[in-house]
Amino acid sequence: MSEDVERRLRAALSARADLVTADSLRAVDPVVRTAPERRRRFWPVFLRPVPLGAFAAVVVCTVLLGLMLRPVRDGESVDVATLEGISFTVPDGWQFRPLVEGIGCVQPADAAPSGDTCTPTGVEVRVGEFVGWPQNSLDRDDGWGVDAEDCSAAGVPDPLATVTANRLTARQNQTVDGHPAAYRAWAVSCGSSTVTVRLWWVPDAAVTVYSRGLADRYDATVDQLVGSLRLPRR
Repeated sequence: MSEDVERRLRAALSARADLVTADSLRAVDPVVRTAPERRRRFWPVFLRPVPLGAFAAVVVCTVLLGLMLRPVRDGESVDVATLEGISFTVPDGWQFRPLVEGIGCVQPADAAPSGDTCTPTGVEVRVGEFVGWPQNSLDRDDGWGVDAEDCSAAGVPDPLATVTANRLTARQNQTVDGHPAAYRAWAVSCGSSTVTVRLWWVPDAAVTVYSRGLADRYDATVDQLVGSLRLPRR
């Protein structure tokens, strides 16, 4: 490099250096490294996390709702029948039908049709007093029916047969829906056949529950029917 060129370069660099002053200098901003922004996840409402307590409440509500909406199975009944101001639960597999004013019949759904009568395949529910019966006949051996002379009244399907013997076999004081009630049972003989008559009488509500000749295997069901009675308060 010639002396002339070197001289010119030194002069240029010196002139450039003179332009750099304290006022023209500034601190360099530090470089800060940050983690990349995490992408937020958006869950559908039905997939979002749920607190354990809320989840348990949802499960309980779902189970209860399922029970309330459970379909009724074949042969299952939750029917409530009403008759002249009283009500009662119709047993599973049974049905209720009104007969005449103040009298209804509850019997198994598969029972043979009995026209306008209820015995011997069903249970009569009566509201009201009928010519002084049963309250005036509760403690008599032949007090099981208004007409206690023929076997058809006792539930034996033989209109020509007559009753050969009556015997009061049960006499108890019970309570039906908080009301005092009299319970009676009779054994009624018609020739070689003997049937049982069962009766509940609730005097302050004038309600009678009455079965004549109904098979003994239904006794527990009839007891449940009586226990489900809801009577007016007086």
